[in-house]
Amino acid sequence: MAELVPAANSNLSNAEVRSILQQTTEKLGLKQEHQGYGLVMADLAVQAASGTTPQTGTVTVSNIGYSLSRNAKHMYVSVQLNPAVASASVSIEVHLNEGSSPYYTGTITTDTAGVAKFTIVNAPSGTYSTVVTDVTAVGYIWDGKFPDISYSK
Repeated sequence: MAELVPAANSNLSNAEVRSILQQTTEKLGLKQEHQGYGLVMADLAVQAASGTTPQTGTVTVSNIGYSLSRNAKHMYVSVQLNPAVASASVSIEVHLNEGSSPYYTGTITTDTAGVAKFTIVNAPSGTYSTVVTDVTAVGYIWDGKFPDISYSK
């Protein structure tokens, strides 16, 4: 796999090749010590090495879901992208009881199904609403839209 990157651009140093390979991986949802940097996406690595711009598509947030842990102590907020884009970065703000300041903010990477799953530890009772503040994905532009879904705990 690694030989494809310098073949696309022979002027790259070893450090640049390593960086490209690390930046064009699909995160597998495991801890880094179990997955390394993830699954190398050869097409993206070659495009990055050759300086070509990948085709740009549009990604949207198709759903925001809420669920609770077994003991109802922790709350999970799932953000689904459409199309299902793996390794996208999703940032959210979660507001409690229509507060103007976010109760929780976070950024996480989507899994292979295009879902970013956030955990709010010790979530108190109340009504939650989620604002998606950013979606960044290689080869995609976020349309800025997300569903207005609230959840009462």
